[in-house]
Amino acid sequence: MTIIASDSFNRSDSSSAIGTADLGGTWTVPMPSPGNAAWGISSNKAYCVSPSTASFTTTAGVPKNIALLGSTAGEHTVQADLTLSATSPNVGVVAKFVDTHNFIFANIYNTTSHGLDIIINVAGTFTALHSDSRTITRGATYRLRLRVDGVGWSASLNGGSVSSGTLTGPQLAAFSGPSAAGLFLGSGMFNGIDPNDPGDSRFDNYRLSTRDPGGWSVGFLKF
Repeated sequence: MTIIASDSFNRSDSSSAIGTADLGGTWTVPMPSPGNAAWGISSNKAYCVSPSTASFTTTAGVPKNIALLGSTAGEHTVQADLTLSATSPNVGVVAKFVDTHNFIFANIYNTTSHGLDIIINVAGTFTALHSDSRTITRGATYRLRLRVDGVGWSASLNGGSVSSGTLTGPQLAAFSGPSAAGLFLGSGMFNGIDPNDPGDSRFDNYRLSTRDPGGWSVGFLKF
């Protein structure tokens, strides 16, 4: 395994930027409004500062607050420890971020429902690669991993396999070149009433790494 980027966030608090990581350079915030909230550090953990409360009714409309660190064109795994909001958490990790219209992310949530989703965005169209209903405890800490290779994807939560699958030809083509990875927080208000994450979830121990020699096969997690 080769680590491309990693961050412990063990530096001074900031409400305007995550800053320079332990490895991999400086964190960036790529999304347009309403997903363009600043990210910062509080007590040695990353967080999204004052995310949007804009109303939404579809996955496409959710304010997707994303912070990026590290880039690779190869097969890779992105992971982070997520300490969830005590109210309505919706957080995860991003893989294969090409631009604001093409990326893949995995998120866990406990808002008006609870579970784990893996979503792919190709040319602005969002499709669920995986969606399940499972117990997600508010205030708890989870380690979420998402692996993407030249065939498909797989994910794990707290070391246990979640699911895996293949990507279609057009999906693979959309992510064939270099891409970034990072952190995700879904905010906003469903139908203007039910809240997503208010920004009090926290992120720690971020890592982006390439595969071990010998490769992965879909459905087999190797980290």
